[in-house]
Amino acid sequence: MQTNVNTVVCDAQETDWLDLSYTERKYIQTEKPRKKMKTIFKVLIVVAVCVALFGGALLIDNDFSTDVFATVQKAYTSVLAFFNDATPTNNTITLPVNITLIDSADGVSTFGGGKATLSFTKGTVSSVDETSVTVAIDDDTTITYSNLTTVFVAVGDSVEANTLIGKYQGTFSTVISESGTVVTQVVASDTQLTWQA
Repeated sequence: MQTNVNTVVCDAQETDWLDLSYTERKYIQTEKPRKKMKTIFKVLIVVAVCVALFGGALLIDNDFSTDVFATVQKAYTSVLAFFNDATPTNNTITLPVNITLIDSADGVSTFGGGKATLSFTKGTVSSVDETSVTVAIDDDTTITYSNLTTVFVAVGDSVEANTLIGKYQGTFSTVISESGTVVTQVVASDTQLTWQA
């Protein structure tokens, strides 16, 4: 570490050709604090506090570690499903942003807000007719998009979340089925569909 450095500044003044006078001024330069060291110190403090809290929780409750790891795994899976638009887990689907919920009753959810119907999840098109498309999400679960004016997919097509599957005029509706039975316990919002089998 550097120590303080003294700097001397001289002011000279000529009063006569041979007569000079000057005064000394002393300035002390201080060293500026190092931001990098402060940042490292703060990070170390936060890490130490987190480790201490985790260690304390383990001492208090032996089953705590199992609960923590299960919670972290569930949160990690949920985040991956959200960002990767993966097959829904826990019977929840994140809806595309281009639609608006109009109504949801007896398992039928009605949407509007545009003209394009995008697939809510990835899956395989299992059925198509002039006004509807059914996408198999997994072996037991399907979602049917109805009231379409134009269909852009065919049976057997693989679709990802937000794939254009058709167009509609005014509104379109969806129905979720599990093992061939329509699920009536559907809770819909502007951002997601959640159902109970």
